[in-house]
Amino acid sequence: MCIRDRIKSEGAVILDGLLKTNATLTKLNLKKTGIEDEGGIAVAEALTVNKTLTKLNINENDMECKGIKAFGEMLKVNNCLLYTSDAADEEDSVDLGGRRNIKK
Repeated sequence: MCIRDRIKSEGAVILDGLLKTNATLTKLNLKKTGIEDEGGIAVAEALTVNKTLTKLNINENDMECKGIKAFGEMLKVNNCLLYTSDAADEEDSVDLGGRRNIKK
C-alpha cells in the first residue's frame, strides 16, 4: 500500500491508536507522508508502548523540533525498534509512504 503525502498529521494521530494495540506489524514505512509535529508526537507516543515494530522509516516528513524530540524520548524507552529502514523494499512490510541502525 502506498499513500505518500496523504497521511499528514491527522492520519498519524489515527495510527497512534493502531500502533498501541498492534501485535503483528513489524515494519512500517511513513516516508514522505507529510507528517508534521502533531502526528510525529502521536506516533512516537504510540511507539513507547508498542513492542512489535522493529523497523520504521519516518524520513522526509515535515516534523520540526517537537516531533523529532518526541522520537528521541521514545527511543529511551522502546527497546524493540532496531532500525529505520526503507520498508517499501521488503515484501512483508506495509508501505504507507538505506537502512540505518539506531540500536545494537
